Amino acid sequence: MKVLILHNPSSGTGSRRALVDESEQLLHADGHEISRMSTMDAGASDAIAHAELVVLAGGDGTVHHALPALSRSRAAMYHLPLGTENLFARHFAMDRHAVTLRRAVADPTIAEIDLGEANSTLFSLMVSAGPDAGVIHDLASTRRGPITHVTYLAPIWRQFSSRPAPLWIEADATTIVEDVPGWVVVANLPDYGGRANPAPRADATDGLLDVVFMPASSTWRAMRWFLAGRWGTAERHPDRIAVRASRVRIATSQGATAPVQVDGEPFIKLADAPREGFSDVLDVVCRRNALRVLLPRAATPA
Repeated sequence: MKVLILHNPSSGTGSRRALVDESEQLLHADGHEISRMSTMDAGASDAIAHAELVVLAGGDGTVHHALPALSRSRAAMYHLPLGTENLFARHFAMDRHAVTLRRAVADPTIAEIDLGEANSTLFSLMVSAGPDAGVIHDLASTRRGPITHVTYLAPIWRQFSSRPAPLWIEADATTIVEDVPGWVVVANLPDYGGRANPAPRADATDGLLDVVFMPASSTWRAMRWFLAGRWGTAERHPDRIAVRASRVRIATSQGATAPVQVDGEPFIKLADAPREGFSDVLDVVCRRNALRVLLPRAATPA
């Protein structure tokens, strides 16, 4: 098998980088044709087109940035988790053991899953607008090298001085939220940072996206939603709005602005009165069977 290993050098150090070396050695010993590149290398995206399997060694951002090339090439992918949360790998039970990858390649089972597309940008996990996206934007502006869970604490604290924007949300041409401040998540997979999982029933094989709106007049109230998701009680809250849809539109209202994140990466900012660097609407659609995933031998699609 032609295997391309794409390693993000900013994801992890020490033993995590040794895992990439071990994975390469084991696959080479099994007779596979191995190429290895850094995600920073020119031509890394083009190399995906010539591979049968792409091993993405990094965090969820590494997976996210590879999605356009992967969806075009139809090569299968496997996430070797070297990041902080590793939500994609967690969902599919991919771990930090080279032997798990080796076994998967030796007896391949390929699943086709949906992807979401937000303003022409593909995502595998989710897109959201609200305080969580504010944290992501803040972190991106101050990040220096690899991050840990502790790195998020200062950006989270700074978000408490902001207020969630009033949102307008349309799901499959039906307005479900109008001029209500809060936090919205459009999920393709159920996994979310900190195991908060605001959309725990999201299924990347059903052709639909799970839209969850959590009203919050302050960042403190948004944090309560986060904790409710972590404790598994959010679904029972009467104010929570949850629908499934193939197309979603999100905008701000009342002159407000709202940051947006996609797969844990800073994305755009929405503005009721758009100006340079802002967008007036977030258009999200589901792309059926857009990604091929190599599953660990014991895993099945969720």
